[in-house]
Amino acid sequence: VINESCTVKAIATAEGLEASEVASADFTVIEPVSFGYVTNVTSGKKYLLIADDTFMATPLAESSTFGYIQVSSVAATEGYVEILKPEPFTITEVEGGYTIQDSFGRYLYQKDNYDSFNVAATMPTDGSAVWAIEVQLDGTAKIFNTSVSKWMQYDTEYNSYGSYNTAK
Repeated sequence: VINESCTVKAIATAEGLEASEVASADFTVIEPVSFGYVTNVTSGKKYLLIADDTFMATPLAESSTFGYIQVSSVAATEGYVEILKPEPFTITEVEGGYTIQDSFGRYLYQKDNYDSFNVAATMPTDGSAVWAIEVQLDGTAKIFNTSVSKWMQYDTEYNSYGSYNTAK
């Protein structure tokens, strides 16, 4: 059991054979990060996007420029999620709303009438990366793309986040 960050060194030996060279590996103990329900959105802070206290949005693959946002499982307990490797989204206030950047620093935006998302390293200048975020009394938030008039939502049928014309 490794309880703190350390370097582990090992060799292999066997009767009648020479010992192997020393192998070395560094281990870092990672403490879980705690996220709680929101009461307001603070510009520049990092947020997890979680549906049904169970499904956390994960960034599109680093090589992707568009797609549906996939999820990983989490467990919320009394309004908090503790996670070892969070992939938060940074929400920043801009004129007309907010931008949402994934953990790679790419802007999440909408293009045309697609239900999937696009990502780009630079913020599109056409308003497609501007989102309205309305925090609800229960600590959840409704997220709306002001450019294409669509709601960001978790889709139970596809187990992913999409962007749809009607709020669920």
